[in-house]
Amino acid sequence: MSLSRVVSALATHLGADMASPPALIGGGLPVESADLPTVTISVSDVQNQLTAIGASPAPTRRGALPVGQSFDLADPSVTFPDGEVVDLLSSNRLSLHFPYGPVVAADGTGVATLGPADISVAIDGGPLAVVAGDPGPGEVQAQPQLGIVNFGVELPAAGTLSVSFFVGEWEVHTSRYQGDVIVDVSADAFTSANDVSLDVEASLGRAEAGAVPGLRYLRPVAIGSVAPVEIPANSRRRSLLYRFDFELEEPVLGSGGGVVGLVAVESIYGAESFDIPVTAGTP
Repeated sequence: MSLSRVVSALATHLGADMASPPALIGGGLPVESADLPTVTISVSDVQNQLTAIGASPAPTRRGALPVGQSFDLADPSVTFPDGEVVDLLSSNRLSLHFPYGPVVAADGTGVATLGPADISVAIDGGPLAVVAGDPGPGEVQAQPQLGIVNFGVELPAAGTLSVSFFVGEWEVHTSRYQGDVIVDVSADAFTSANDVSLDVEASLGRAEAGAVPGLRYLRPVAIGSVAPVEIPANSRRRSLLYRFDFELEEPVLGSGGGVVGLVAVESIYGAESFDIPVTAGTP
């Protein structure tokens, strides 16, 4: 769990919703006059209180989850829980199997081939062109339904292969947290500090209407006076205090974040579904 996601979510909302958002909104305090005005968000007095039994697990999500992974070309393998090591790269070094199974297009749809918007591949930082047909030198072809990337030439024996793609289905783990959000508004004068703080207050007042994903409630508790501060010199600062309830959702891929260990099966003859455990070497 990362409380920085609470800060990021509120900062994103303020940047998009404020009438006149400052350039600097986030977790940092200003240190020089050029930083002003600044909106600084911090979190404190956090508690983890589940509201009901079973509040941590959540349903499987479907859509397009961006995933980025790098592989050591000297040892492009994964290790199963039983200790067995499986190479992801084919013996001729022309095909790579994704450790997460099938992938999807950037919009979450299942397609026969992937384009440059759906997948990116690079070797030691040098990008390869994504093509629909048979790849040539400097090119790759993705087979999303099989979870395979084909290369036009044999991959080198050493280096780093970086791949970014989208997974269409994943598990999630949710955590519910409550605490205080402190919003510090810094500016170079009383009037600007007052105006920016009122803009922040109005924007956060609109955040409870579902504008911030995961935010259950955000209730104002206190607003301080506009006071002088020493850093930056001759600047002014005002603090606003809120109580929050936030549900953090974290994606979980495969078994232990690596190898897919369970395949979902649905019957075409009726409303029946079940899971089959998969081990290394299973056809």
